[in-house]
Amino acid sequence: PEAQGQRFIAANPKASRWVVELEEPTQRLFPDYKVEGCAKPWYLIGIARFLTWFGMGLTPFQENMLDKKFTFNSATTTKVLGVEFRDIEESIKDSVESMVKPGWIKPRPNK
Repeated sequence: PEAQGQRFIAANPKASRWVVELEEPTQRLFPDYKVEGCAKPWYLIGIARFLTWFGMGLTPFQENMLDKKFTFNSATTTKVLGVEFRDIEESIKDSVESMVKPGWIKPRPNK
């Protein structure tokens, strides 16, 4: 009843990461796999920002969003729904295993 009419964010505020920040914990959890992250292509972002001066490239909204890192407050989700968020490393481990076991991805050996 308390949840009726409310909207909830289901995001672990302690696990907010850029995708590239997942490389290190993933490599630590799976030392036998070759894990390579890709940093943001800053040179392309710079070119897009430059082209914006000439009416091409990014919209002001897109440019503003490039460097944003969003965090969420899930206190209401935890309090009202009783949700307990999993540790980020547990989520990474389960995610990788759920893709490797059925053969959706083939891990490359870490040499």
